[in-house]
Amino acid sequence: MPDNILNRIDPNKSYPSFKAKEPFTAKVISNTRLVAKDCEDDIRHVVFSLENSGFRHVNGQSIGIIATGEDDKGRAYKQRIYSVASSALGDDGERKTLSLCVKRADTIGEDGVLYKGVCSNYICDLKEGDEVLCTGALGRALMLPVDEETKLILLATGTGIAPMRAFINHIYNDAKSWKGGVDFYFGGKRADEALYMNEVNSEISNHNNPNIKMNTYFAFSREMTNASGQKMYIQNKVGENIEQLWEDLKKGNFSLYICGLKGIEEGLDEVISAYASTQGADWMEMKKEFKKQKRWNVEVY
Repeated sequence: MPDNILNRIDPNKSYPSFKAKEPFTAKVISNTRLVAKDCEDDIRHVVFSLENSGFRHVNGQSIGIIATGEDDKGRAYKQRIYSVASSALGDDGERKTLSLCVKRADTIGEDGVLYKGVCSNYICDLKEGDEVLCTGALGRALMLPVDEETKLILLATGTGIAPMRAFINHIYNDAKSWKGGVDFYFGGKRADEALYMNEVNSEISNHNNPNIKMNTYFAFSREMTNASGQKMYIQNKVGENIEQLWEDLKKGNFSLYICGLKGIEEGLDEVISAYASTQGADWMEMKKEFKKQKRWNVEVY
């Protein structure tokens, strides 16, 4: 296994940093629904104008959003962190916009009471022209490799697709190449909730460049079953392609990214560990080395 640390595209030190006490202001350009009206979840693609803000970020970073209003103790709301869903150049390609992918977080507690996520509802209800206080750029967990010959392995569930969309748009729209190829796994409940890959918004599905090899794999737990006849989750889909993944891991020239619910990494560990044992290898020891090399990158919530 190579012991070289992956050379990544880190944030530029010259970029300004905006703290909660001195945020920048972004104006809403558009707020569109990413799933059909009859879907149980409300998931939004919100585009902000960055003009005159001075904000800059690199692919894979996040921003903070400060909702207006106060909590039940009269205190201003604290920032909430969201992965940026647009590439470093923005959806406009000129660094003048930034996009988020946000799910309205409404949950019913054990007491039967509906609890509405403050910041997610704030963002999902934004209208064109609204001004929003933002912080950032934040995070270094999901940085892309400098070398385009690095194999990218992307795994996302739900709105965890945000940084993956940023990567994919960078590859197809900005760089227009990625010699190492991309394996992209997306997990969700149903096909109509395949964000940016459904009838409402098929942006990722519509990307086309014969010089870029990207394999896309879906795992829809309520519509698909695994080899055991049980619900299909993203780790099961990875298991179907475990031999290819193992080859990429052995070669060592890869960068793997996980974004979504916490359980995704644990499930993936189980699948890879089981296969590694058949090859006489200790997956958890291998994983430790990959983390040191910055090839195993995780951001979960």
